Amino acid sequence: IICPFAQDYYARLFNEGLVKLQLGEGGCSCNTEIINDDIDYEQITFRPNSSLINIEWSFNNPSYVSEVDLVTGDLTEIYQFDPGVIDYYVNYLVSTDDVTLYSMFWFIYGSDSIWRIDLDDQTFTLIGRTGFPARGDLTLFNGQVYYHTYSASGIWGIVQVDLADPPNSTLFTNTPQ
Repeated sequence: IICPFAQDYYARLFNEGLVKLQLGEGGCSCNTEIINDDIDYEQITFRPNSSLINIEWSFNNPSYVSEVDLVTGDLTEIYQFDPGVIDYYVNYLVSTDDVTLYSMFWFIYGSDSIWRIDLDDQTFTLIGRTGFPARGDLTLFNGQVYYHTYSASGIWGIVQVDLADPPNSTLFTNTPQ
């Protein structure tokens, strides 16, 4: 592996905290560092301003969105879900700008609903259904939101989300199982 420039990657390890992987320039040398193993990070995404965001859900307490300190891994709550509107299954997460996040429910529930979290207005709004159940995390590429789907009818693929009109979302490409 050749890395033309150094880069840091962050990953959440199930029940093991947050890890930073540092890739060195010009080779495959890398360092790993556990940032914090006391917190069970649920879903993480970077905002364009380079701050790391986490959704923390709970069975017994309100779920919330927090900003992650990249040095200590400590969480600062920036949004709390209204327990009357949402339960703890909010999972897949992507940031399109510094105040707007999009999320979908955990794939076990077969949800094709996409939700907008506005950190300025402190709102959580269902913007529509895509027609494709979420099977994997949301991602942002060239200004477009995508996610992996699998349906009972046997369709595996990548969905390109139309955030302005979610029912207009399309199966961008098929993928192998």
